[in-house]
Amino acid sequence: MALLLPWLVMIAHANAQSDNNESQKVASESMVTLRKLVNGQNYKAMGFESLDKVSAVALGEPIRVFLVQLDQLREYKPGSDSNKLLIDADKIIYPFTAREQIRSSVVVEKIQGAWNATNFGGPHLIKILANIRRNASDSTGIPVSSYIAVQVPALNLYFIGHCTDKELMLTPLLDDPSFGFKAGRTISAIDVFTAILPSVKEHNGLPR
Repeated sequence: MALLLPWLVMIAHANAQSDNNESQKVASESMVTLRKLVNGQNYKAMGFESLDKVSAVALGEPIRVFLVQLDQLREYKPGSDSNKLLIDADKIIYPFTAREQIRSSVVVEKIQGAWNATNFGGPHLIKILANIRRNASDSTGIPVSSYIAVQVPALNLYFIGHCTDKELMLTPLLDDPSFGFKAGRTISAIDVFTAILPSVKEHNGLPR
């Protein structure tokens, strides 16, 4: 576990440095697309209080997404190194802010070696992600730029992740009584993966 912190720092920062210029350029250009997409009929669904707020959008602090796949989870041994399960999804979510308030987002993904804007909107998800990340950052003193998003697609689970000196920690975005997860309550990744392992082994491969 001593290798966990340098490993995740390397992923979150070295990868971010190598991809940052191109992905941020795409995200910045996507603001022009956003202004064309949002209209008088859909501005609320896209996360804006009024149509005029769209013209004032800016990019917020991005968050890189990592995946935990079903096949790897099925092989997981309780207590073993949890960081090995994380797969860089080549996906970064950029918040759109208006007057410093998060309103919407754009998903930027690397496809065949090039970064592209693939999805606009998602106001509910980005607000939860940003709120949980900010609260966790305020609690730990770790800057928001060091946090990642961790998704377990097969079980429809989403977390904010960060490292302590010893291990990867995950903070659920939503309550999930079936696993004992409480939104905003940080627990170790080892405990998360151990808790979901029985469901993983019984999973039929279809989305939860």
